[in-house]
Amino acid sequence: RAVGRSLTFRVNGLRERDDFPVAVFGGPKRRDDISFYSTGFTYGIWKLTVGTDIGWYERTSTYFGDESSGIRWLLHLSFTL
Repeated sequence: RAVGRSLTFRVNGLRERDDFPVAVFGGPKRRDDISFYSTGFTYGIWKLTVGTDIGWYERTSTYFGDESSGIRWLLHLSFTL
């Protein structure tokens, strides 16, 4: 029986820039640039939804050249009453 079941494929993209109003130790104001692109799926049955995404995360910052990047895995769990 396929009643109440659904499979959904997902493709996501996010770019964000955070500007902070405070200078970093007398230098320029802090700014973070963030991006995350992913693909995955969700599967719903009755009132439960589960899924997963895998993607590439990247963040650069003017705060001491702080950088972070790499593959990220997300797990989705949802239950509706």
